[in-house]
This record gives sequence, structure tokens and C-alpha cells, in this order.
Amino acid sequence: MNDNKGKKDPGMQKFNFNNKSTMLIILFVIIAFLFFFVFQDSDFSEDRPYSTFLTYLETGKINSISILDSQIIKFTVNDSMN
Repeated sequence: MNDNKGKKDPGMQKFNFNNKSTMLIILFVIIAFLFFFVFQDSDFSEDRPYSTFLTYLETGKINSISILDSQIIKFTVNDSMN
């Protein structure tokens, strides 16, 4: 006969969702992850040919230019692209 009927196994602990502090910690972790993914640096960039850069430069559509190295030029275009 098994005398351990109804006794909990000390090696196997059950995760208790009824505990308010546990729920608050889980909620905090979920909110932290959402905050991180939503508000992370969303610097949208797109590779463009150098000829496109020159066209934008000649027509005055470039707002700012940053030369990062000999192969990469980062630029922002004015909002009005008419």
C-alpha cells in the first residue's frame, strides 16, 4: 500500500498563480518586454544607390548627412517629397 497518498512530493514544487506577488512579477516582466520591443530604437534605414543620394542632394531633398565610413553615407530626407 502507498502511504504517501495525499502528501506532496518535496522535490516537486507547484507554481502558485494565486499568489499576488507572483502575478505582479509576471505582469511586470510582460510589461517590461513589451516596453522594450515597442520603444526600442526604431531607426528605419533603407539601402539606396549612390545615384539616388546624388539626385536627392541636387534637388535639395536631403535634410541631414552623416558619413559613417568610406562605404556608408547616412542621410535623412525632408518630409515633403513632392
